[in-house]
Amino acid sequence: MVPAGSAIAKVADADRPGIRIAAVRNHASTNELVRQIKPAEFIYVETPEQTLGLMSNGKADVMASTRLVFLAFSAKLSGARVLADRYGANINRMVVPKGKTDWLAYVNEFVEEGKASGTVQQFIERGGTRASRSPCREIPKRIHALAGPTHANARKSNEATT
Repeated sequence: MVPAGSAIAKVADADRPGIRIAAVRNHASTNELVRQIKPAEFIYVETPEQTLGLMSNGKADVMASTRLVFLAFSAKLSGARVLADRYGANINRMVVPKGKTDWLAYVNEFVEEGKASGTVQQFIERGGTRASRSPCREIPKRIHALAGPTHANARKSNEATT
């Protein structure tokens, strides 16, 4: 995110000497950006609120964080712009231990129900993630092939053996 009047239009524009980037120390988004940006100077703080303060006070030219933070904070700084491109992505996953096909089947059923019912999209909209797109089409169907029996079948199988 950049303040009003900034000439920085994309992430690559910040990759030059003299640019000060406010970032949360040891945050995953910061760690990724540090790997990509070399000539700019990083100013580390402990919270996203402090990064906004640095930019608001003119002590930083750019604020590094997650898109959700940017969208929430952009309204707090008149004229601030969230850059359209990105330098990384926070991807959420559900993970189950290897060999737990019934658990995997349950997770797959849960995800598919959330997508089919529109719940996933509702959460995205309610969370105010205006710049996000629904991940529904991005969740691969092939996971089902790895899941073994469906949750309902796994439940019936477990009931039959107990």
